Amino acid sequence: MPTPPDTPKERFSVSLARRWRDDKWILVAAVIFVALLLSITGAWIHCDQHKPGAPWYDRFYLALQLFTLNANLDAGAKNDFLIISLFLAPFATVFTAFVALLSMYNEQLRLLFVRFCYSDHAIICGNSTLALELVRDLALRQRVVLIHEDEEDDLIPVARDYGAIVMIGDPGDRRTLLAARADRARQLFALQKDDLANLKIADRAAEARTGTETPLQVFIHIGNLALWGNCCRQKPDSERARSLSVQYFNIYAASARAALADMPLDPEYYGAHDPRTVHLVIIGFGEMGESIAIQALQQGHFANQKPIRITVIDNDPEKQKESAFRWRYPVDRIPCSLEFINSTAERREFRTKIEEWSRDPLQILDIAVCLDDDSKSLALGMELAEVLKLQNVPVRVRTRQPAPLSFTAKPAAANRSGGLCVFGEIKHVCTEKNVVLGERDVLAKEIHAHYEQAREKKLGSWENLNEDIRDSNRQQADHIEVKLRALNCYAARQPAHPDDQLIESFSEADIEPLAIAEHHRWCARSYFAGWKHAEIVDKDKRLHWCLVPWEDLPKLEPKAVASGKKKAEDPSYQENDRNAVRTIPLLMKKVGKNIYRRASVPAKHESPPVLLANSPSPATSGAS
Repeated sequence: MPTPPDTPKERFSVSLARRWRDDKWILVAAVIFVALLLSITGAWIHCDQHKPGAPWYDRFYLALQLFTLNANLDAGAKNDFLIISLFLAPFATVFTAFVALLSMYNEQLRLLFVRFCYSDHAIICGNSTLALELVRDLALRQRVVLIHEDEEDDLIPVARDYGAIVMIGDPGDRRTLLAARADRARQLFALQKDDLANLKIADRAAEARTGTETPLQVFIHIGNLALWGNCCRQKPDSERARSLSVQYFNIYAASARAALADMPLDPEYYGAHDPRTVHLVIIGFGEMGESIAIQALQQGHFANQKPIRITVIDNDPEKQKESAFRWRYPVDRIPCSLEFINSTAERREFRTKIEEWSRDPLQILDIAVCLDDDSKSLALGMELAEVLKLQNVPVRVRTRQPAPLSFTAKPAAANRSGGLCVFGEIKHVCTEKNVVLGERDVLAKEIHAHYEQAREKKLGSWENLNEDIRDSNRQQADHIEVKLRALNCYAARQPAHPDDQLIESFSEADIEPLAIAEHHRWCARSYFAGWKHAEIVDKDKRLHWCLVPWEDLPKLEPKAVASGKKKAEDPSYQENDRNAVRTIPLLMKKVGKNIYRRASVPAKHESPPVLLANSPSPATSGAS
């Protein structure tokens, strides 16, 4: 079911649209009644003044003539009622005709308006709740056309209330896309329930876009996690790239990424000398639980070099889910501890085990409840939050539908205070921010630009890059917050507290552990993207010699130095990771933010980091 509007602007626009749809004929009747009442009163008084003794039907006929601009009025003074009726009665006629025509030909007029007036708009193709939620988010800022196959779907009136123009047709038909002016649109979202249907829509959009100079931004939803990963790794077709800029997204991966960004696993001051280990317990290993594990394994690389510990609790006696996960992803090559426990949430030993983990002073426990049933997830989350409230263990509960107001997610800075947090609501995930990635891509683009500048390479515009390369830069952008938390820092436009210190650069002592963490993160992300270690670099075969432990990273390739492609004094591969940390203050300035160190007292496990105001000039990052 669609979620209700939750902002004043949304509530006003949707309320106005619904009132017009449901009550327009009441408004028409009211206008006609008032106009008729004033016309009869004015005509009656006028006849008394100028035609004494006129029969009632003459007076009534004179009143009706006012509605057609054909009234035969005698010269002389006119009463106030008649003067008002001279304008109100014709207006009532025109207004009634306008509403009648609009009701009869509403969709035809809208489609005609799209055909001749629409450009730079968004086209959403979908018959799912995801499509409606994206309509809800986009329609407040730009023109939206929704292409839907089922005219009887209950979601269509709601989409119209939000301001979208709805076209009934097959979104996989080139003619339908042309009718929606895909040749002049700015964005197209393929949100059908069938993954293959979404891929087909992109092909038809490329045909409809032939001959245009600006590529159409196409966002394709792939529900299957394995298929989504494989699609992201595909190289874009050069011919197709001229007309389309394709980006694949998965609702579960987007939920996991947003959840760990808003409610991070690592606490503040989780620095290089902290002896604790982050321990994530995932209850339920469906697609959402798997996505949380993937995101945690890619982002859970910290300055203290303690591998993240992940425990999956799921009713899987045959261990099919574990076998499939380990076969699909190279977790054995990543610094981590991954354990699968065959159990259910109802077992007593399960609760006992979690209580033991929560009392371990060398563990930072996080719990993510990812059951397929929202009610069971919320019930289990409430029970665990009550049991673990003394240990301040945060319990994250995934719910697709809106949760009660008392369970809304807490701010990221307060996530270590324990209690219940919800994530994964469709209305919060299926938004322009998480699908289009505009805000986060600003930082990712700067990371990529620094890479090109330092390496003196030009890999092409951001829109035409391989989605795999774009995601690599996004992953590095996400991990910046992890690095800043390790240094008791944060990025913001203004300091959160007057005593917080502005930081221009990091000391070399602080850079080293973060560089190692960056290398581990890069390796994990590369392994998940299908790369393997080899003695050569082959981008087509996804082979790279840097997929080794930090201490085994090679120097510059001797052949490259001998041939003159690289200079002997060029930075080593370890230095590339150090430079990725050094560039953080400059990168944040590029997006309008500064780095501040908190003046508050650090946690008991970590001493305050020392940050100096001078360091070598920023160089390349290792993301691209």
